[in-house]
Amino acid sequence: MRLVENIIGIMRGKAGTPIPGGIKPPDYKQATLRSRLMPTPIPRELILPLIQHGSTRSKPLVKPGDKVLKYQTIACSEATGIVDQHAPTSGVIRAIENFAIPSPLNKESMCILLESDGFDAEIDHNAITDYRSLSYLELAKLIEEGAIFGLGGEGYLNRLKLSSG
Repeated sequence: MRLVENIIGIMRGKAGTPIPGGIKPPDYKQATLRSRLMPTPIPRELILPLIQHGSTRSKPLVKPGDKVLKYQTIACSEATGIVDQHAPTSGVIRAIENFAIPSPLNKESMCILLESDGFDAEIDHNAITDYRSLSYLELAKLIEEGAIFGLGGEGYLNRLKLSSG
């Protein structure tokens, strides 16, 4: 009963007594320990929402009929903290229009429809052999261009983390 009261207090914004040891639900990993990793097939079509973080919409850099390569930038945003969007595989842009998306805010949203060509061809990469040889600004620029962002609850753009010190 004390645990329930503590949780209710936390939910109402009142500081509760810390839960000793925290809550550790079972992880059920045993069910997959004997499964082997298998390649995932490339989907025939991918619907890529242009909306990010609530209501911030990215601007498409492609148009229907354009051929794209995996990792190519296909949409960008002028808003701070919003990552550029990249093609997850190679193919042809078939449409830029409203599609139903799983979101509590919108039933439909502007999306890019990418039809896969099945080749998964990538853009050329300029591999960095020693990142320590780069200046702080050069490294931050590469991180920004690569749309690398944190995987915490908010998904903050790492460039913003780097620029804050």
